[in-house]
Amino acid sequence: MTSPWIKRFSEERINVYNLKDASISTINHPVCKQADVDLAVKIANEAFETGPWPTFSGAQRRACLNKLADLLEENVDEAAQLIMEIPWIARVFRYYARWCDKLEGESYTDDHGFYKIVRHEPIGVWFPPRVFQIVTGDGGTGALLSSHIDIHKVSFTDSIPIGQKILGAANRSNMKRVTLELGGKSPALVFEDADLPKAIDGAYVQEEVAERLIAGIKANFEKIAEGLGSDPQSQGTIFGPVVDRAQYENIHAIIEQGKKEATLVTGGYRFDGEGFFVPPTLFVNPQPEARIYKEEIFGPAVCVRTFKTEDEAVAMANDSRCGLAAYIFTETTRRTLRIAKRLRAGTVGVNAISQLFPQTPFGGYKQSGQGRGLGKYALYDFTEPKTIFIR
Repeated sequence: MTSPWIKRFSEERINVYNLKDASISTINHPVCKQADVDLAVKIANEAFETGPWPTFSGAQRRACLNKLADLLEENVDEAAQLIMEIPWIARVFRYYARWCDKLEGESYTDDHGFYKIVRHEPIGVWFPPRVFQIVTGDGGTGALLSSHIDIHKVSFTDSIPIGQKILGAANRSNMKRVTLELGGKSPALVFEDADLPKAIDGAYVQEEVAERLIAGIKANFEKIAEGLGSDPQSQGTIFGPVVDRAQYENIHAIIEQGKKEATLVTGGYRFDGEGFFVPPTLFVNPQPEARIYKEEIFGPAVCVRTFKTEDEAVAMANDSRCGLAAYIFTETTRRTLRIAKRLRAGTVGVNAISQLFPQTPFGGYKQSGQGRGLGKYALYDFTEPKTIFIR
């Protein structure tokens, strides 16, 4: 956690499993406990108060971020074994590197004899040595971090229930700032004039084209299922396993319940090989309160419902506790603008899905989280505005 690796206080360990075949890939993976977390936080706070980082100029900070992006790109094959999309991560670092000397303050007129300025001061720290801390563990370790009295900002991505626990722990400890990106049951509205190949993962479809869309999704899902069980490390693999055995069982339990509350079109079976693979599964005409339809299950299952009018489509799309993203498939510009402003979602895509850009904010309405990631909005979330007035 400082420049060299250090010995942990905790002796607790867990095994980590290979999702492809359920074999053990790492034995005795360390789980950090209270004393380890306390030490990591202490080191970071000391670096923030007395280390060189707080005195770095914008240009020096920019150089650090660009160097990290360089290292990621130089070691892309090795880094990709830990997390995918390394080029995207490097892009994000380079984007924020350009902000390092552009985080502007504000000044206001000298009304009533006071000159007023506003600074944006960082909540926490990052590298050089003693600044960047890595604490490994499980959910219990995460709970220690979110409730720690000397941590002043938490950014977290997971489900709504876990996010609510994080927020509660943050409030009960020191009311630390929290950015949450939580569940997203993101609807896609497919209209009769849509380019259907683009909309093949749609969830709400106008009746006139429903049959064609459902047939297209079914064919696409069944083609993907042919590669079920493929090695995630292989170049041609496009569909991998779910995160662990518990999630695998949870997804199948919801799918089994879905068979009673909707019409199964394809998928829905248990993979007969090794590993935690769930076949792409398609349901149509779910009951309005069906779990498979209302909940984000963190698994490959899609529900399709039909609609007749724009108003009906918007009402169905907004009838959710989530509001992370929504998508519109149509070739009509006026319809696009009309519907986009009515959808209660943090991101609205038109004739495309699941796009992220370093420059634009990403986050959700309603229970899909609070705050935003990416763009200048995320940057300001990691600062404290300070007003200074001078007589």
